[in-house]
Amino acid sequence: MRFHTAQGAGAHFCKPFFRGKFVTEKETPIFVYGTLMRGERNSHFLHNSIFVGEDETAPHWDLVNLYGRPGMTPGNRSVKGEVYLVDQDTKDRIDRLERHPFLYQRTSISLITGKIVEAYKICRLFSCFKIIKSGSWRQKEDT
Repeated sequence: MRFHTAQGAGAHFCKPFFRGKFVTEKETPIFVYGTLMRGERNSHFLHNSIFVGEDETAPHWDLVNLYGRPGMTPGNRSVKGEVYLVDQDTKDRIDRLERHPFLYQRTSISLITGKIVEAYKICRLFSCFKIIKSGSWRQKEDT
């Protein structure tokens, strides 16, 4: 991310500028770890968002497979995923997709880098789920 210096009288501040777009305070960093990641079936929900990069959570979570749907639940592993900057409309669409706050709940989490972002955790565990030991939805075959 680079910074663009504002021009004009009295302009003494910098605005973050990332991939041709000004980043505003209205954009929220969201950590995604399953079907919203690039190349996955729901990635189109993020087509207007800014891809920040790959990252992983601090080791306080487990990634589980709920009948082919990923879920993040409190545990003792790291979950691998991607971070995006999303606007309010995109966040609202993802909330509906994830059935926030009934099936998934959007919450603040820490990444391994120490950054605080929002992510969707599963609200309740079902009787039949498998922990994905790798912490990666793309490597879920090792459950």
